[in-house]
Amino acid sequence: MLTLMTGYVISVLLAWTVMRSPIFPTPLEVLRSFGPLWSEQGVGAELMTSIKYNFLGIWISLLIALTLAYLQVVPAIRPITQAVTKLRFIGGVAGVSLIFQVVMGGGYKLRLLLIIFSITPFLATSLSNLVDQITRDQLNHARTLRMRPWRSVLEVVVLGTLYDAFEVFRQNACIAWMMITTVEGFTRSVGGLGTTLLNENKHMELSAVFAIQFLFMAVGLLQDYGIGLLANFVCPYGRLKLAGR
Repeated sequence: MLTLMTGYVISVLLAWTVMRSPIFPTPLEVLRSFGPLWSEQGVGAELMTSIKYNFLGIWISLLIALTLAYLQVVPAIRPITQAVTKLRFIGGVAGVSLIFQVVMGGGYKLRLLLIIFSITPFLATSLSNLVDQITRDQLNHARTLRMRPWRSVLEVVVLGTLYDAFEVFRQNACIAWMMITTVEGFTRSVGGLGTTLLNENKHMELSAVFAIQFLFMAVGLLQDYGIGLLANFVCPYGRLKLAGR
């Protein structure tokens, strides 16, 4: 696998170098742009700002979505969960940013709220579907072990789906990085890597734009890998499958 991935990367770089264009920068130009970005424009500090708010946003979103998904077994909570899942059709944060700005003001509070709003409906949808896949036989099995109703919910609904919940979280956490430019465009005063990307894009500095995009990808891949490690640490037997499944 390592040999294949190395070969693919080399092939892409060779194709990118050979297929030159007056518009798109070469790999060497993108590599060279990291120096000025880091030393003159403070990309390191801006990256840490984006990581901080994204980290807070995705974990708060997970907490909200998990609470709604696990409590949907209560009939009074299920309509609220379903209502939150429908918010994913609003169409991004542009239409509601003005409302949030009036309620929360600008700055870091607005940015954090926009990140949470961008992720929570999708997380709640996936986690709600995960809970809906629990069969009645699984709950009946818990009852045969003389578990009380809330103990059955804890063992079957919460602990029984915890590893899959981490996997859902890992797949949806990338939304924060996908939306970072839009979200940080509404809150430029706070800074962030998305703000730098918008500035470079405005001045058509495409080598810097490509470099920042590669930073997004690198941090996103590290986040993806880190969540996977955390899932395996918290649920060490989650990846085990029965024979024939």
